[in-house]
Order: sequence, then structure tokens, then C-alpha cells
Amino acid sequence: MGYPYAGFADVFPRFPAIKTMVGTGESDVATVDVSSIYCRDAEGIVDGYLAARYVIPLTATALITHITCDIAIFNMGVDRMPRIPEWMQTRYDRAIKNLELLRDGDMLLNPASQSTVSTGDNEAWSSTGSF
Repeated sequence: MGYPYAGFADVFPRFPAIKTMVGTGESDVATVDVSSIYCRDAEGIVDGYLAARYVIPLTATALITHITCDIAIFNMGVDRMPRIPEWMQTRYDRAIKNLELLRDGDMLLNPASQSTVSTGDNEAWSSTGSF
């Protein structure tokens, strides 16, 4: 089961505009679903990108929480809106780009709080290569 990278309390301060999407109406997202469905689904995407480089579940850092929230909000929009607003698409695209940078090693999580996975792509080096 997923580790809680983000939840309802993380999403709302970042996206006050989504309050109109959450409620009890037929087309609204139930408050509990923000954490139990959308954040958990976003965590699965985060884990999917980073499992090759990091031991998952990760320790929730500000960056991982931010990425998870951006993906969760985008997925809520996809499910509930006829058209995705540009700001939502931009934040999602940036979240995916950050995951790619982390996965590829061009950006790193705090090494004190994360363990990396050996990819087997290491090469041996020798100063006596021609001997």
C-alpha cells in the first residue's frame, strides 16, 4: 500500500480554487476521495517513475508532496471538468518533468532521507587499462 506523500490537508493550501470541486453534490469530489483516491493514485505515479532509482516508499519531502499534489489535482480535473485549465496542465507537466529529472539523476532528493537503488549501470575504471 502507498505511503502518504500528500493528503487533503496538503492539496487545499496549494489549490484554493478547487474548493468548488469538492463537496457532496453528484459531480463533486468527496473530501475523503481527495486523499483516498486522487492522492493515492498520484503516489503510484511518483513511485512508478522513481522506483528504478530510489527505494520506495519514499520519505515525504516538500518536493515529493508538491509533485503528488500537482498530479492529484490534475487527475481530479480530468475526472470532473469538461476542459483542463492551462494552469492545471502547466503544473502537471512540471510535476512530470521533475519526476523525469529525479528518475534520470539530473535532480536528486535529499540523500540523508532517501536510499538509492543500484541500476547496474556502473562501470569499473582502472589506471592500468592497457596492461
